[in-house]
Amino acid sequence: YAGDRVTAWLHPELDPGDTGYQILQSLYAIGSGGLFGLGWGKSRQKYLYLPFQYNDYIFAIYVEETGIIGVIVLILLYLAILFRACYASNKYEDYTAMLMVMGLALMLTCQALISMAVAVGIGPVTGQPLPLISMGGTSMTITCIYFGIMMAVAREQNELKAQEEETKIESIQEVPDIKLD
Repeated sequence: YAGDRVTAWLHPELDPGDTGYQILQSLYAIGSGGLFGLGWGKSRQKYLYLPFQYNDYIFAIYVEETGIIGVIVLILLYLAILFRACYASNKYEDYTAMLMVMGLALMLTCQALISMAVAVGIGPVTGQPLPLISMGGTSMTITCIYFGIMMAVAREQNELKAQEEETKIESIQEVPDIKLD
């Protein structure tokens, strides 16, 4: 079974009716997208040829409808999530909190890049959904949990920083003034 998956990934044209069918249809969808795409909801592959387009190969439909410009925007949005998490966690005093936020953001971004690589034929089919876009309750739930954890850590770190500032102000106010004659 694993050998068939690798063969379908490397040479989908050898068995276009079975194991290579979805990969070939995905590549046709991506190829027909062009620079600006066909427009929202105007995908031909979605309705006619690409089964399970809302899960495994949603990226191919996205490329067909939005084109290369839409792909660039989507990749930049995922990278923005990663860089924003880097920027925010860089300010954390707690090393564990920083690693947790960075790990979750990196997992989310890597999952998106792996899903995109599968749709364009760079990697073998893994079944990874495209975060925040693919249809599926479990994927969306886990992605929301990732964001919830990152936001909870950010809130906790902000509260700790505010308490430290408050403690500093209180300690400065408690120091008696020294008068020099």
